[in-house]
Amino acid sequence: MCGALRRRGRPAVGGLLVLLAFPLARTRAAADGPGEAERVRILEQSIRPRSVVSSPLGMVVTSSPEASWAGARMLEAGGNAVDAAVAAAFALTAADPGGSGLGGQTWLVLHLASGEERAILCPAPVPLRIDRRRLRAAQEGADLWGPMAAAVPTTVATLAHALRTYGTKPFAEVLAPAVEAAESGYRTQSFEHPYLGDYRRRLFDSDVLYPVYLTGPADDSGFPGPAPLGTCVRLPNLARTLARLAERGPEDFYEGEIAATLAREVLAAGGFLTRGDLARVPGRVLDLTPVRGSYRGLTALSVPAPGGGGVLVMALQVLDALGAERLAEAGLSRGQAIVEAVRVARAETAAHRGQPEVPDGPLRSEWLSPAWAERQARRIRADRALPPSELGDERPFAAGIRGTSHVSVADAQGNVVSLTQTLGRYYGAAWAAPGLGFLLNAFLEPLVSDDPASAEYLKAGGAAQMPVSPLLLLRDGRPVLVAGVPGSSRIPSILLNLVVGLVDGGDGIAAAAARPRMIWEDDLAGPRVMLELAPPFTERDVAALEAMGYPKVWVLRAPSRDSGVFGGINGIARDEARGSWTGIVDGRRAGFAAAPARVPPPAR
Repeated sequence: MCGALRRRGRPAVGGLLVLLAFPLARTRAAADGPGEAERVRILEQSIRPRSVVSSPLGMVVTSSPEASWAGARMLEAGGNAVDAAVAAAFALTAADPGGSGLGGQTWLVLHLASGEERAILCPAPVPLRIDRRRLRAAQEGADLWGPMAAAVPTTVATLAHALRTYGTKPFAEVLAPAVEAAESGYRTQSFEHPYLGDYRRRLFDSDVLYPVYLTGPADDSGFPGPAPLGTCVRLPNLARTLARLAERGPEDFYEGEIAATLAREVLAAGGFLTRGDLARVPGRVLDLTPVRGSYRGLTALSVPAPGGGGVLVMALQVLDALGAERLAEAGLSRGQAIVEAVRVARAETAAHRGQPEVPDGPLRSEWLSPAWAERQARRIRADRALPPSELGDERPFAAGIRGTSHVSVADAQGNVVSLTQTLGRYYGAAWAAPGLGFLLNAFLEPLVSDDPASAEYLKAGGAAQMPVSPLLLLRDGRPVLVAGVPGSSRIPSILLNLVVGLVDGGDGIAAAAARPRMIWEDDLAGPRVMLELAPPFTERDVAALEAMGYPKVWVLRAPSRDSGVFGGINGIARDEARGSWTGIVDGRRAGFAAAPARVPPPAR
C-alpha cells in the first residue's frame, strides 16, 4: 500500500502478517502505531520459498499484501474461509491489477467443515456480436490487444455466487477492504516490473494505464520507460467503481450503471461487448462437484473442464500408479515421470475436448478412473519420451494465461478455499474503460477466427479451455493442503512437483516448494520440457532429456530474474500435530501470507 489504509469502523486488521517484501511490511507496521510491529515479522525477499509462521486461527496467502490483509480482516471479523477468499480476490483488482481483477474470470474449489465440496466457475464467453473479419484484420502480423481482445468478464458473478451461497458476510463488508486498497494505491513489485517493460507498447495505447505505469525516460524506440520499482499506483476511477459495487451490489456490474458504462466505453473503443452479454452472465455461473482423484490415499480436488483440474487429477493418478519408489528422490527420474504423466493426461483431455467430465458415481468419466491411470503408467518408460505417434492428439492450450493470481485460504473451523483468477496475459487486454478503471481480459487473443473446425474457434457464446487448476488435498476427509499457482500450461506440472515432494519425498511444505522443478509446457509456445538448472539437476540431465527424444529442452539457471516462469505457489499446509495452518509463499514470484491475531468466539 502507498500509505496507511483508511479506517472504516474497527481497525482494518490487527492480524499477524508475514511478508516477503520488507519495505511494504515496514510501512504498514509504522502506520499502525505502537504494538503492531511486535506482531509483524519481516522477511527479506528471497528467490527461494520460505515457510511462514503457523497459526491455528487460519491463514490467507495471495500475491499482494493488501489482498492478504483483506482476507485476514474477514477472519478476524468472524467470517469463514469463503468470506476471506472473496475479500482477497476483490482486493487483488486494486493491488495486483495486472494479474487479475473485475475484468477477468475466477475459478475456485472449496471444502467446508461440514464435508461439502464444490467447484465454482463461470467461463468468460465470447461476445455474441463478435466480428471475425475485424479480428482477422487486427491480428494480421500483430498480437491482439485492446477492447477487441476481451471476452465477457465473469469474476464478479462468480465471487458473488460463492459469497451468497457459502459465505457469511454481507457483500458490502467483504468488498470494503478492496475499496480501501484502491483508494490508498499499491506499489509496483519486483515481479511486476519486467512486465511493464515487456508490455509498454500495449500500455502506451491506454489513456488510463499509460500515465501511471510508463513514467520513465524514453529510449531509442520512442516509448517511455516503466515507472520505477515501488512506484505508487492509484486508479481513482477503480476506487469509485468498487465503492459503487459495494453500495449497489453485484447486479450493478451486469445490469446497472457499471454495466451501461462498460458496454458504452468498450463499443466506443472498438470492442464487441454489449449490455446483453453482461446481463446473461449471472445465469451462467456453475456450481459443480469438483473433479477428484486419489494419490497415496489422499483425495485431490480441483475444477472441472473447461478448467485444467482434470489434467492435474489424471496426472496425479498416473503418478500414483507408477509407485512411490520411482518418485522418492528429487532429480531426473522424478522430473521425467511428472512430465510424462502430464503429457498423457493432456493428450487424453484433448481427445475428449467438449465432453463433460463426470467426476464421480457410476457414470464417472473413464479417463478419471484409477484403471485408466494404471494403463497409462504402464506406457511410461524412464529411458524415453513417449513419441507423438503413441500419445495421439497432444493439442496445446490455446489460452496462454500469463496474467494470473492465486488465493489460498483456511479458517480455524476447517473450511478451505483454493481460488485462481486471470486476465489472460499480464495486464489482460492492456485497456481499461476510462470511466471504470479496471483492466479487461485478453481471452479472445489466442482464439482462432478463420477455422470453424478448430476447438479454439471464436464461436459466439463459447469459452476458451483454461489450464487453471486450484488444488485441495484431503486426508480422511480433512484438508491437508490448499495450493495454486500462475503459470499457464505449466500449472499442472508445477503443482505435481509440490505434491510429490510433500508426499513421496517427505519434504515439509517449504522444502517441497523450494525444490528446482522439471515441468512441461504445451501452450502455443511449446511443446517443451522446462528445467530449472540447480542441484539436483545438472547439465548431464539436459543431455539425458535430449537423448530420450524430447523435442525441445528449455533450461534456466536458478535463481534468476526469470525464475517466475517456474511458478509462484501460494499454499497452506495443515500441521495436524500442532493443530495449525502453515502458509508458504514461493520466492520465485511475489507472495504474502497473513493470519488473524484473533477471531471472535462462536455465537451462542
